[in-house]
Amino acid sequence: LHARGAAHLEAGRLDQAIPALEQAADASAAVHGPEHPHTVRSLVALARAHWQSGDKEKAKALMAKAWSAARAGIASANPLAGLALDAVAAFAKRRGDHAQAAKVYEESVQVMESEMGSKHPLLADTLVGLAETYREQGRHGEAVEAYNRAVKALEARYGAGHPAVAKALV
Repeated sequence: LHARGAAHLEAGRLDQAIPALEQAADASAAVHGPEHPHTVRSLVALARAHWQSGDKEKAKALMAKAWSAARAGIASANPLAGLALDAVAAFAKRRGDHAQAAKVYEESVQVMESEMGSKHPLLADTLVGLAETYREQGRHGEAVEAYNRAVKALEARYGAGHPAVAKALV
């Protein structure tokens, strides 16, 4: 359900994306629980759809719900909670709220390092998002540090010459 809704969202078919993503979020909450990262992911996508449709208030309310659910997932020690926070941060960044994005990316990095270790490629992706957010805020020193941590994580996992390392640098 989520994939179908996300495809409609990416294609700009908001009239189809919104009901599909609502259904995905409801189904995920029923099956996995309201704090599960899959539920959070659908809530974030639904917020994006409402944001793009012009309903900013609905989008903000959904993001608040997603962030709250992601943080509750951390409390329940769900190893995917960091990914849920990453999705919340990415949307905040996309809508131009760089202060919020940085705060949530930082929290996501902490959770992911705790749950996955410092060499996980998903952590590297989150560090790149954090670095880009810092860069957009003019926090260049912190951006370089986050990029370097991402590269170190990928090099430790794959080796210095691996394409995943090069991709992080582009």
